[in-house]
Amino acid sequence: SITIIGFFLVFVFWGVISGFGANNVGDIATSEVLPALVLANRLWGAGTLIILFAFLNSVFAVMIAVSNVSTRMWYGMARSGSFPKALAKIDPVHKTPINAILLQMCISWVLAVGGGIVFAPDVAFFFIDGLILVLGVTVVYLMANLAVFLFYWREKRAEFNWLLHAVFPL
Repeated sequence: SITIIGFFLVFVFWGVISGFGANNVGDIATSEVLPALVLANRLWGAGTLIILFAFLNSVFAVMIAVSNVSTRMWYGMARSGSFPKALAKIDPVHKTPINAILLQMCISWVLAVGGGIVFAPDVAFFFIDGLILVLGVTVVYLMANLAVFLFYWREKRAEFNWLLHAVFPL
């Protein structure tokens, strides 16, 4: 998936640079409007609404995915004993981890409203979502790769495969 995302990003940036023109690459960084919207307006005119709808759709999809993953993480860690057991409480009717959902909702509201007040909305978005979230996910990803190696090296030595359990995680 990382390779696919890498190729996708190269393709997207190639499209953005081609749309702005090789001689106008500096305009991408200084644009006050999102580069994709500048290109959509320049090349598609009224079709820019399609890009705006795609952005809106993507924002909602990411919000749902992040909330879902975060809630599952709080619930799973509470179930294993790493977090307070209250976060593992399941709603009897909907069968959802109600306290984990409420925790995630509170964290999201505090970061969104508090970050918007302290930093201004655009800076808060890139600082909180772009920097802190990416750093957190990076640490989790690195630790998971280390855990794969250590698990197979220590616990499942007979199944250890240098390519799958050392080279790929590295």
